[in-house]
Amino acid sequence: SLVDLPKDASLEDVRRKLTTGELNRRKEQLVALKKQREELVRERLAQRRKGELDKSNNDLLRVTNQINVIETILGQYDDEGRPIALAMGVSDKPASVSRLARSTRGRRSGGFVSIDDSPLFIRGEIDRPSDSVKRTIPDWFENVPANNIPPDQSGRKELAEWITHPGNPLTPRVMTNRIWHWLFGAGLVTSVDNFGTTGALPSHPELLDFLAQEFVEQGYSVKSMVRMIVTSRTYRLSAKYDENSFRADPANLYLWRHNEKRLEAESIRDAILFAAGHLDLSRPVGTLIGESGDGVIGRGRLGVSEDAIINARDLHRSIYLPLTRDVEPEMLAIFDGADSAAVQGARQSTNVPGQVLFMLNSAFVAEQAKAVSEQIIGRQPRTGRQLRNPQTQFSTKDFEKQFNALSWLIFSRPATDKETNAAKKLLKQFKDDPYGGWTSIARAMLASSEFRSLE
Repeated sequence: SLVDLPKDASLEDVRRKLTTGELNRRKEQLVALKKQREELVRERLAQRRKGELDKSNNDLLRVTNQINVIETILGQYDDEGRPIALAMGVSDKPASVSRLARSTRGRRSGGFVSIDDSPLFIRGEIDRPSDSVKRTIPDWFENVPANNIPPDQSGRKELAEWITHPGNPLTPRVMTNRIWHWLFGAGLVTSVDNFGTTGALPSHPELLDFLAQEFVEQGYSVKSMVRMIVTSRTYRLSAKYDENSFRADPANLYLWRHNEKRLEAESIRDAILFAAGHLDLSRPVGTLIGESGDGVIGRGRLGVSEDAIINARDLHRSIYLPLTRDVEPEMLAIFDGADSAAVQGARQSTNVPGQVLFMLNSAFVAEQAKAVSEQIIGRQPRTGRQLRNPQTQFSTKDFEKQFNALSWLIFSRPATDKETNAAKKLLKQFKDDPYGGWTSIARAMLASSEFRSLE
């Protein structure tokens, strides 16, 4: 939950400070609305006693909603109108208030977690509590000493110590398998979220054991594990096809070549912005949601609209885009972005017509494709009208040189003769608008499967 940070936290905030006049005006509105609500409640009770129709219900709902909006706004600022710095976090609350905290589930509890043993809920039903279950490591885990959790502590520290205990082999095995999955496109255990008896068996069990042991000895350093894997001969293999090897191992289970894999949704968007020269590598201060404050996504006077999230125009890296439980940027959704409402060790990686249609029809890609072409041939003169018989003529020699530069920019390789001839033929269809022709060429290259894939 959200925890208030100290005033001297020295954090930047995207929200502006409220003036004294604005703050007082909000408080006066709140007092007037609460008074109006009391009058409406009295009126409603009087109507019920007389058996009359409840005519004030809609007015009461409207006033209550207005009160909630103003209270939410005021709750984000201190008495001087400065935004209150918040952060995700937890703090232990004394066990004596645990029952009270449990009775107010669903509400913000000030960032506190109650210290108490949880009851066993019959059939998982929250309204059917049974006997309390002591906070400890389950007895069926072998080779791990039992942790006696002090009654005045939550047990989070003991849980972390158990997870990283040398006698618990599951943690390093799961983590190294996921690192392998991220780098190779498939884990040594393909069911990365399931290491149980119903999951897949490891293709290289000895290798998985070795990596897990190295991971522990390196102090659980992800960076060191990545360095070890990417400097190996296996990782540096190309994705080149070999017929004899394919016959022996069509699924590439024994890694005779590198698996070709599609870029993740965020990387595709970042690569497009980078080629266009628009990618902002700085860290932004806040997001759309942070700027709009607390509120319901998509409606109401507070919060941020769904359209602002779906068509996010931010030029920072995609990792900084706003994600909500039900709404995400269109490009991330189309290219199998992670489900923000669930734990997802392995994403889906689909190749469907809708993805190509997006690349060929979206306004975002059109804008970036134009910027990509301008990286090679420069900007179109601003004449205010369509060019006819333009001054700039692209000779065959210039075209081949420029198209080769475009290929290096998008594909990181020289252009082939076949690609050069095809692009030249396309450009001839834009006699009166060579800039539009170059934009179409750039867009077609961005929409290609090669641009979205790693070999």
